Amino acid sequence: MPNDNILQNADETTLVNQISNCVYQAIATIQEQQPELLLEKYRNIDWRSSRNQSAFTAKLAELLNSNYANHALFSELQKFLKVLLTPESFNSSILLNLLDTIRQLSS
Repeated sequence: MPNDNILQNADETTLVNQISNCVYQAIATIQEQQPELLLEKYRNIDWRSSRNQSAFTAKLAELLNSNYANHALFSELQKFLKVLLTPESFNSSILLNLLDTIRQLSS
């Protein structure tokens, strides 16, 4: 049924957009509260800028959408975060809460 595919794609897009926004907010929070968890080159980015937010969430959504179908969304997200964050950040409460939220959203 074609309508089922459209509905499923819309649900997937909504989920990916929610995840992208949650990730962005977590990165902005990390910059404010624990900037040492960001890799050096990302510490001076204005993470509260709406322009940066739009660019970031669009890029992340594109990456996650392309990996949604093969169920690699969570692993791709973790790879993406490793590009931005130090290894220690994966033990921070901010990131642990983010990953927990994403697991809940995608279940």
